[in-house]
Amino acid sequence: MKNIGKFLFLILFFGVVGVASAGDFRDGMRAFSKGDFATALGFLERGCEGTEVAKSCALLGIMHNEGKGVKEDAVRASGLFEKSCAAGESWSCVMLGGMYADGRGVSKNAKKAAEFYQKGCDGEFALGCVFAGQIYFEGRGVQKDVGRAEAVYKRACEMGEKLGCEALKAVATKR
Repeated sequence: MKNIGKFLFLILFFGVVGVASAGDFRDGMRAFSKGDFATALGFLERGCEGTEVAKSCALLGIMHNEGKGVKEDAVRASGLFEKSCAAGESWSCVMLGGMYADGRGVSKNAKKAAEFYQKGCDGEFALGCVFAGQIYFEGRGVQKDVGRAEAVYKRACEMGEKLGCEALKAVATKR
């Protein structure tokens, strides 16, 4: 789950590059992308406590989850991802779901993992749909529901996520 942070950083970075808005998040992202984690930390902490909660807290979560410029702290990372998720950053919901699935920084809880994966899926983050589908298909922490798994895999596929399409085909062959 740590390596997915690098993938999500790229999504966050390229989704923001070229945006003409000023702010702590943008400045923090620039510093982060240059490896200047100390500078990034100051901007992102301000943004997370201010008006740029969703994205600033998300990137701070990555920093704490991966030990980028700070001591690795999964408990702090999970709290930041939760705050970011509550503010509408869908991939933070997926990161938090992964932490619940793995028991990293939070107590292992498959039901909560499914809830946060689903929240990410509902927010149009396709990997959230894929991960939620796996939990529904296998019945980990939730009642096994192949129909629901199929529905979220289909949604991921419709969003262009290849893993969702592959999972959808696999479910169809097992029916």
